[in-house]
Amino acid sequence: MPSRSVHDEALNSYLLYMFTCNLFLPPKELKEFCLLFGLDVACLLTIKQTCYINGREPIPKAGNLHLVWQYAQNPTTHHRFVSMLRVMPLVFHTILTLIQDHPVFTNHSNNSQTPVEKQLAVTLYCMGCFGNGISVEDLSRIGGCGEGSVENYTSRCFMAIESLYDLFV
Repeated sequence: MPSRSVHDEALNSYLLYMFTCNLFLPPKELKEFCLLFGLDVACLLTIKQTCYINGREPIPKAGNLHLVWQYAQNPTTHHRFVSMLRVMPLVFHTILTLIQDHPVFTNHSNNSQTPVEKQLAVTLYCMGCFGNGISVEDLSRIGGCGEGSVENYTSRCFMAIESLYDLFV
């Protein structure tokens, strides 16, 4: 027997509650019945239309990618910058300058996107890892972002870099 979704479980639980209440505490008047029926229908619709019934835990956004910016400040620590992002700070800033005005990094939302430099840093860190040497979950911990953000960052950066193809080839 296939497993039930959380929505189906919630709907079944509410229907059982609804029938039990009507069985043991039946409404005494038609007006009361109509009011309770309206509330029950509203609850069932709410359950059906809710995307996430179970709450989602917030992801701690600490990460250690912020160290990259400190390593870029001092030439004696550039080797640490290169170790994390696999490019020299000058190369990083050149790529950043070339892609930062690309339309993929803009949106028409009240929530602004993550700065392009962080998106590029996460992408370069990802590219510097060997094959399956790092997971999206590990990248999100290092970058201080969610797993979906890692995928969005790399996708946006690749789109912006690929748009420079005609300029360099």
